[in-house]
Amino acid sequence: TTQPDIQLSLKLKGQSYPFAVECKWRSQPKGDFVQFANDGQLERYKAFAKKENYPVFIALGVGGKPSNPDELYIIPINELNKPVLHKSVLGKYRKKVDADFFFDQKSESLN
Repeated sequence: TTQPDIQLSLKLKGQSYPFAVECKWRSQPKGDFVQFANDGQLERYKAFAKKENYPVFIALGVGGKPSNPDELYIIPINELNKPVLHKSVLGKYRKKVDADFFFDQKSESLN
């Protein structure tokens, strides 16, 4: 589809804070890089974020199985210029696979 996989809205004290998540899984990096989308997909996600005026994130699983990846990265679309990232850059987006995370409406980040 042309839209992210999941569209959610955090509701707090009468306010609504929408955001979206595109889920991707890769069995292994190709060398030192992980390609999580193609150019057209990345542009569609960016266009969606701009049109809807709310944050979009890539939830990228690497290794293991799609339902239980070895590694998990939550990457804000607005920080991406290319649909491929070097493994050294991915580290700052890494999350524990089995830990909870939440949407912080103030920083518009998925922590």
